Amino acid sequence: MNVTRGSASASLANRGAGLERFLDELHATYLARGQACVFRTPPPVRILKPQGKGTFLAVHAASGPPDYTGFAAGKGVCFDAKECADTRWNFGHLPVHQAVALDAAQGQGAFCFLYLRLAGGDFVLPWATLGPRWHAWDTAPGRAPAGTASITVGDAIALGTKVTGKGWLTALPHLSESP
Repeated sequence: MNVTRGSASASLANRGAGLERFLDELHATYLARGQACVFRTPPPVRILKPQGKGTFLAVHAASGPPDYTGFAAGKGVCFDAKECADTRWNFGHLPVHQAVALDAAQGQGAFCFLYLRLAGGDFVLPWATLGPRWHAWDTAPGRAPAGTASITVGDAIALGTKVTGKGWLTALPHLSESP
């Protein structure tokens, strides 16, 4: 699929492309080993004009769901992947519609999390611990108090698990065990 976009939205969309490639390859490995079946869930698109040979001009038709959904060890998983070159990630980079979707999937029994790549490493932040903090920030009137509008490397270590070279599944021992 060839999606043509404006330069600003294209750079925004490409910001996490390296992380998405890494996760797609990791998920292919998990699938080949029978450890997990996880799919990327892109936002819906509306085709504006076919351009031939399988390409077309398109726009996003609606806000997209979290980046990945699937199953690991017979349990549902749903997560969004975010990347930041700094050692601090701002809550404003997780749109409300994705937080609502993580809430809904968690309410249905899925293990939901944010896969966060910071300058200090990769982390799995369970939505059960991150979600309440994000919602407190989202509903805070006016300017958020210092230290409540972002996640630092130290926060990520306290709230979640640092991911090893083997990927996020190893950060979730209860999911990597046999059902």
